[in-house]
Amino acid sequence: MSNLISLIASDLFDSCMNILFKKRKLRHYLNNRLTLQEYRDIVSTLARPTEDQIDDFIEFVCSAHSWYKPILLLKTKMPYYMKFIFYINPHAGMKLEYNWRVGYTARERLDTDEDKIHYTWMTTSEYRRRFGYLAYNNTIGTNYDKPLSDTDGSYPKVPFIEGKYGAIPDEIMEVCSSLASGIIHPHSANRSFENYWIDLYSETFPNSAKIQKLIEEIREYSRWREQEGQRVSGMSEEEKDKWYDEKFDSLSEVELHRYVERLNPKLEELLEPERFSQIDGMKKAIYCMLNLLYPNQ
Repeated sequence: MSNLISLIASDLFDSCMNILFKKRKLRHYLNNRLTLQEYRDIVSTLARPTEDQIDDFIEFVCSAHSWYKPILLLKTKMPYYMKFIFYINPHAGMKLEYNWRVGYTARERLDTDEDKIHYTWMTTSEYRRRFGYLAYNNTIGTNYDKPLSDTDGSYPKVPFIEGKYGAIPDEIMEVCSSLASGIIHPHSANRSFENYWIDLYSETFPNSAKIQKLIEEIREYSRWREQEGQRVSGMSEEEKDKWYDEKFDSLSEVELHRYVERLNPKLEELLEPERFSQIDGMKKAIYCMLNLLYPNQ
């Protein structure tokens, strides 16, 4: 019994010390800013991400969190923009843990891990295969797998010696960030957001015949879906099962995804130019960062 009490007391003491020292460590790392050459030395043994890995990573980032939620939560007239910071991290894809005795340590994520708590979860080997050592940070989104950074989410940290981290240099920070809104997420074209986007685009492009034509097509599609839903709701359960079987069999994989996720294809068409523009901004930030870090490649 005494051993059990001692064990519980020891765990409680460690938890308290972790909380106390973790904040102090973060403040210390913020002041420990790496030079550009120090950062280059850190990543010199890490392969530069390929074009395919960069494209795959951007696609991953766009869907990694429900970036469109501020549309509903903040109800702002203009889109809410978030700052995305891209960098190379030797611990990318790994599980970061803190212990007040030894500081921060990183371990590989394995398929046997019990912390598969987020839909973006993947093993370290899968992460590295798909994205190399690319990493990102922002001030919004899930706390899952957040990298080390100062309190406002800027200046991500990278390991430079065992257990110690330093903030990425100013030269990298000047080029490695990009602004994006919830429009980057594929589900920003959900029918729940139709009125928001219609109002915004109607006010922004009042004289664009193309935009106004798309807006009317968005409304037509929405009315058709509502009428279809009303017809189905009046069916018996047996009729509904038969109707859905026939409906889903007639759709392509892309069309089925749109239908199930309540995406309006005409709304996707309306948002596509701005979405691609913001994605291009992300890609430009990543390439500028890589060109500074890997000047000879």
